[in-house]
Amino acid sequence: MSNEDWYGENTATFGDRLEAARESCGLSQTELAQRLGVRDTTIKSWEADEWEPRGNRLQMLAGMLNVSLMWLLSGRGEGVAHLIRTRRLRCQHAAHLPILRGCVGKCKRSALN
Repeated sequence: MSNEDWYGENTATFGDRLEAARESCGLSQTELAQRLGVRDTTIKSWEADEWEPRGNRLQMLAGMLNVSLMWLLSGRGEGVAHLIRTRRLRCQHAAHLPILRGCVGKCKRSALN
């Protein structure tokens, strides 16, 4: 296996998926640790597959990282690809916000008249 394809759906471990989800959310290990209430060394150990989180932390991780618990554990379900699609949709919708704000302003002004 070359260095370019170290991460793949069939070869990814829990730690690989956790790291990919964390990075997709733009969080450092320290930031995620603070949000979870654990030490950053704990996150490092999880990502290195040295330790595994308990059930309550797994659920919290899935929720914070916006991935499914099933994906985090097995690689099946909504994972990082889902995050990327969601982010693209948010960017597309964000482009329409100024138009919507203008419409709301016009509606408010006409309601006052």
